[in-house]
Amino acid sequence: MFHFDPAKILEQFVYNPQSPLIFSSGLFLFLFLCFLLVYRMLLPNERLRILWCTAFSVYFYYKSSGLFFLLLVASVVVDFNLAKWIEQAKTRRGKNGLLVLSLVANLGMLAYFKYTNYFADLWNGLTGAGIGPFEIFLPVGISFFTFQSLSYTIDVYRGQLKALDDMRDYAFL
Repeated sequence: MFHFDPAKILEQFVYNPQSPLIFSSGLFLFLFLCFLLVYRMLLPNERLRILWCTAFSVYFYYKSSGLFFLLLVASVVVDFNLAKWIEQAKTRRGKNGLLVLSLVANLGMLAYFKYTNYFADLWNGLTGAGIGPFEIFLPVGISFFTFQSLSYTIDVYRGQLKALDDMRDYAFL
């Protein structure tokens, strides 16, 4: 006999580091089918479709990486605003400074997560120090979304793209 357990359903909305959501899982297939059903119902409304796709993407990222989804959100907020400010900047120096800020924020985040232990090992080899290794979780797709975000701000800086007016549109990219 089927027993409905709301706690089991609510459990699916919480990140579990022992069981992250992956593309090949049955849960992902089920959620994706639900996603497609809602997406189909939202076909007449482009704004709602964009919000639905973005919300599902953020949820999937959260289920695969936990609170590291905040890095993705922060990257969107920072680079969306920096691109707007780059486009509005009156001087070349202002544009350059904002671009450097985007580069430092994005590459700094990437360097921390991907290369901290490498640099610690390198430092240990050069100096004989005994620092690290550090237990640093590598967020899923960090290189992809970092370079995607950087390419947007660089394209706006070069005048090859106009900065988007709506953060929802940028988050959807």
